[in-house]
Amino acid sequence: MKVREALPTLKQMMAEVGLDSTQLEPQQAWEVFKRFAARPVECASDGLLFQCGVYDFTGKPMFHFDFVRQFTIEKRGDCDHIEQLHIEFLFEPTQQVRDMRFNKWSFDFQSLDEFFRFIEAHQEFRATIESAVRPAHVKLYQERI
Repeated sequence: MKVREALPTLKQMMAEVGLDSTQLEPQQAWEVFKRFAARPVECASDGLLFQCGVYDFTGKPMFHFDFVRQFTIEKRGDCDHIEQLHIEFLFEPTQQVRDMRFNKWSFDFQSLDEFFRFIEAHQEFRATIESAVRPAHVKLYQERI
């Protein structure tokens, strides 16, 4: 797929399994994200990032729980730009999550499966996935950075 097709493809994959991209739960999104990550994209490099923490990017402190796929686009052999596709969950920053902060790139692993196993075993990931707390907002977007 082409980079510009990434977000529509992810949304289509979610719809195919009956998910509404505006009403996602983190575990559902993670399962689709893993399948989406296995799809090749026409770009110079491609990596995954899991990140979470309390940030005030929205103007209000919120706990961000974010699955990211990053694409590096080259022109004439040089980096032209980078795009990131996000599945981002925003939660009210409860005492339980206030001190949780973690990020990890797939570039640090030999395979996507190894990356997924590492993330799934990590405390911050497990605590949020297993929580009964629903996200205040879910955002799927792709941006040029």
